[in-house]
Amino acid sequence: GVTLDLVPGGKLTFPGNFGADSGKAIDVNPFYMDQTRVTNHQYVEFLNKVLSRIRVENGVVQSEGTIWLLLGEIFEGYEPIVFRDGKFSVNKPEHASCPVLRVTGYGALAYARFYGRRLPTKAEWLYALLEGSELRKRPPGNASESGENVAAGDSMNEMMARMNKGTEAPVPGSVDLSPMPPPVMLSEPNAYGIRGLDEKVGEWALWRSEASSDAKKDEAQYVILRGASVGQSKGTVSPSVILRQPWEAFADVSFRCVLSTADAQG
Repeated sequence: GVTLDLVPGGKLTFPGNFGADSGKAIDVNPFYMDQTRVTNHQYVEFLNKVLSRIRVENGVVQSEGTIWLLLGEIFEGYEPIVFRDGKFSVNKPEHASCPVLRVTGYGALAYARFYGRRLPTKAEWLYALLEGSELRKRPPGNASESGENVAAGDSMNEMMARMNKGTEAPVPGSVDLSPMPPPVMLSEPNAYGIRGLDEKVGEWALWRSEASSDAKKDEAQYVILRGASVGQSKGTVSPSVILRQPWEAFADVSFRCVLSTADAQG
């Protein structure tokens, strides 16, 4: 099963490269987030459960007029998901635990909804990345005496100041993950137990809040968030965001799901 970790929420200040939201401080409510990106195995399982809703033509996986996934070779020698004899499967066992790539925003949303979850907002994703990374770096006992997380300590402010200089968001599809991305569990967990947010694989999220139930009339803005800029040194966090259309798919973009705490208790 998929492991969800609690992200307790708190104050988030947007970095300087986030358009109109740059420098804005908001409160992020607590939520649960997938510990890892969705894997090839998990996405194949989902596709096989909804086969009656799917059409596959020329390597394009569609449902009700929306594109979900592009099949075929992603890199030379790496074709993780195949469709044969009316069924999806993972091509080789070693591909099963790698993050699913070339899923569209619509394909990510469909998976999330099927399991009663949703895509993260950019604020939730950023909070899990920034505060999770910052807490992991702090020495033990450096949290507030009440036991709550310090959401905006001096070190956090210093990190935000560094990031406010702005970083260029890598164009989706420009990051080379070949010969194949590593299994999701090989990523180190941050302070919340979330793995891989600070890496070069981009992830789908929503600019504001949940998209409408009718994907074709969906006015939600989809974004690709990335925790690491290309060429930066390991261990530095420099998030970037880029608006993309939900029918696009990229060889360096995956996704993960979240769940509101209220929904988890319901």
